[in-house]
Amino acid sequence: MSRGGRAVAAAARPEHMAHFAFLNVPSAPVELIDGWADISGNEARDARIHLDNKSRRLVKYVEVGWIVKDNSGREFMAGSLPSAESDMYLPPGQRGEMLQETTLKFSHGRKDPVAIASMTGFVSQVEYADGGAWVPTREALGNSHLGKLISPSPEEQRLTDLYKKKGLTALLQDLNRN
Repeated sequence: MSRGGRAVAAAARPEHMAHFAFLNVPSAPVELIDGWADISGNEARDARIHLDNKSRRLVKYVEVGWIVKDNSGREFMAGSLPSAESDMYLPPGQRGEMLQETTLKFSHGRKDPVAIASMTGFVSQVEYADGGAWVPTREALGNSHLGKLISPSPEEQRLTDLYKKKGLTALLQDLNRN
């Protein structure tokens, strides 16, 4: 995924508005309600997502994972759509909106454009005004087809390796240090 302005070649292709499909991530404090982006070939512009704060805490940041399906049905973890930190203020029980006023270009490697047939979003991170945060558990990701698309984070890999090599006691000591 790369960010940038509108490409000259893309301007000649017809554009259409595409709606997001949303995956339910168990225990997510924010629910994605509706969303869409303008699509032209391998570019998505001006993504907009409506969301509800289901938690009892004030949300100041939300990140939505973005999965793109191409015309042959292959799915790719394309990146994430972050809320603008200065614009996000979502009180408990309230509905809000995320707006990404940029152009995202999707490709395989550096040169193979991915023609966008459909888009799927899911809540990948939430930060609260009190400094707390929420991320989906590996179990929650594994219970949906997200487990096949999202690889473990470097920190998750490090902790898994520590557990495998030195056991639970070493893992707990490491976690208590941080």
